[in-house]
Amino acid sequence: MPVTRILVTNDGKVIVEGINYVGGQCLADLKKLQEVLRLLGVEVKVESQKLKPEAQTTYEVAEQ
Repeated sequence: MPVTRILVTNDGKVIVEGINYVGGQCLADLKKLQEVLRLLGVEVKVESQKLKPEAQTTYEVAEQ
């Protein structure tokens, strides 16, 4: 099950980590989180973004 871990540092920076995500779903969930924060009046500025190897993974669905 995918999990989003959010860490707020002492200087106010926020680190978001996607755990157990496959493919681009992590980025989609991050965009949802940014949108919710924006609606709450929180401005989000992404300083850096690092994709894990799992972000390159895709699902294959077998036809029955």
